[in-house]
Amino acid sequence: MSLRSDLQDQFVTVNGLNIRYIEKGSGIPLLCFHGLNVGLSADQFLVNIDAFSKFAHVYAFDMPPWGLSDYSPDGYSFQFWIDTAKGFCDALDLQQVDVVGQSVGGWFAAL
Repeated sequence: MSLRSDLQDQFVTVNGLNIRYIEKGSGIPLLCFHGLNVGLSADQFLVNIDAFSKFAHVYAFDMPPWGLSDYSPDGYSFQFWIDTAKGFCDALDLQQVDVVGQSVGGWFAAL
């Protein structure tokens, strides 16, 4: 559950997994990748989402298996996370996105 009442949890199915995300703003999509810590999720971007949403349509999502997104029965790899990010964009019909990441999320964003 989102830690802010004005940002509702939303879910989209990507490659058979439910992926939780929060969004705010309008304009060019900005895809936010959270860090690796076991307690992190899209909520890591709650401190930034208001500022980011002034110039972008912000999408912060829980990479599997973090937050409220499903666990993958097939394990994880960098290719898995790349495919998840691409599938997330495809599911929401995001044709072009800017990316930002913190910690290992920066690595995901770079890939």
